[in-house]
Amino acid sequence: MKNMSFDKFAIGTLLILALAVAVPVGLTQEKPAQRAAQQNAAQEKHNPAGQETRGGPHEGIKVHGHWLIVIRNADGSVASLHEFENKLSPFFATPFLAKLLARQASVGFWRIDLLTVSVTGTQPCSLGGTPSGCFIDEPGNPGAVSNSFKNLTVTATGGTFILAGTATVTASQTAEIDQVSTHFIQCGPTLDPSKSCPSATGGEFTSHPESITGLVPGQHVDVTVTISFS
Repeated sequence: MKNMSFDKFAIGTLLILALAVAVPVGLTQEKPAQRAAQQNAAQEKHNPAGQETRGGPHEGIKVHGHWLIVIRNADGSVASLHEFENKLSPFFATPFLAKLLARQASVGFWRIDLLTVSVTGTQPCSLGGTPSGCFIDEPGNPGAVSNSFKNLTVTATGGTFILAGTATVTASQTAEIDQVSTHFIQCGPTLDPSKSCPSATGGEFTSHPESITGLVPGQHVDVTVTISFS
């Protein structure tokens, strides 16, 4: 009986060893690093790079500025057309928007600037005989300078904010524009919406370097800036 028990035990042990040797390599236990790599690969396949998850941390609020500038000759014909996008000016515009939302400020007059910042360029307008940029202001702005064109309109349609106006090239020679921008005046929080403060406190809202060359005296610069949010 003892020999028979020993034989059964020996045979069972040999069978266990044989099964252990025969287990396929693919059924061995995965290491934690391998399992993590496989999970990452599966997630990448399900959500490829560059696609943000809806409601995820990569979503944000964006401000878009679309510009359309049409250069017209004195007879009304189109000399050139320029269309481009720009971004919010963070130094002035970002804190200004925060104050608006907190009811710590209100919006005064708006303005569009058309000028050249190049030392070799010729400004498109003149101020008292001195070359200067062209400024498009709202009609009621009492602080507008003599080289300002007071025809700027400010409207809102749906989710867009639109600035539109026209300047006339008054330079004595062929000129250019290489920098365009929109500007705001910041007023106190209790400003009457039907008025605006004369204060010069404010700053640049959006800007863009855009090369517009070959401008001649008498040409009109029609500008439309459409600002939207998403």
